Order: sequence, then structure tokens, then C-alpha cells
Amino acid sequence: MCFARPALLWLLCLAIPLVALAFHGARRKLSVWRKLDGSGGVSGVLPALSFPKIAARRVMFVASVALMLLAAAGPELCSGLKPERRKGLDVIFMLDVSNSMRATDVAPDRLSAAKSELLRISRTLGEGRKALLLFAGSPVVQCPLTGDAE
Repeated sequence: MCFARPALLWLLCLAIPLVALAFHGARRKLSVWRKLDGSGGVSGVLPALSFPKIAARRVMFVASVALMLLAAAGPELCSGLKPERRKGLDVIFMLDVSNSMRATDVAPDRLSAAKSELLRISRTLGEGRKALLLFAGSPVVQCPLTGDAE
């Protein structure tokens, strides 16, 4: 198992004194409880308490703190492979292919002008992955992210 932030694992050492404090607090709470109610909970004024019940609550608290500290370190399943750094950008081109793009206010029409502009931008970007998303009412991925130039 690998960790994204292994420097935070030393914080798990804090769980050891936390366990000691938890048990000390449980014993102290039980002794104070017995001083308040000398009858052992039989009088009905205070509910009956037992050391195992108090200790179990404290153990669950310490376990939850330890698990939160472990989660903060970012556990990961690792296969020994290093992450690959890529050059370039991931770019998604969105193109409207509705009937309004057939207008001829731009020669020859808006759609052809947009296609040629997309090709020009794609060539100037160089390295990186590109995708094409067409939409006319609802979007459709025409070409997913790929490093192919064609």
C-alpha cells in the first residue's frame, strides 16, 4: 500500500497516548460516578455504569481518530508504476452543427468556417490530446480524447 502524503503517518503515534488518556478518563469517570451515587445505580437517581461499557466507547473514539489520521495520509493501491507526465494540453473542441450554422453570412457558411478554424487551432497546439464534441440540441462525443493527429 502506498500513501499520497506519507509524512502524515507519524501522527498515528498520537493514538498511543490517546489510548492511555482514554482509559485514565474512563477510570476517573467511573470513580466520580461511584462517589456521586454510592448505591451503584440501584437508587435510580443516576444510571448504572460499567467500566467495559465506558472503555468500549473510548476505544471506538480512539479508533475513529486513528482511522481519520490514516485517511488523511491518502492510502492508495499501488502497482509499482510511476505516474506518467504528459506534455501538452487536453483540449475539447465543441462545435455547433445545428441548422443555424448553415447561414451564409460568413463565406462559404458558418459551419465550414468553424471547421477550418478548429483545424488551424488544432495544428498550432502541437502535442496533447484533443476531442471533438458536436451538439445540435443535445451533445454527442464524436471523437473522444486521443493523441492522433488525424
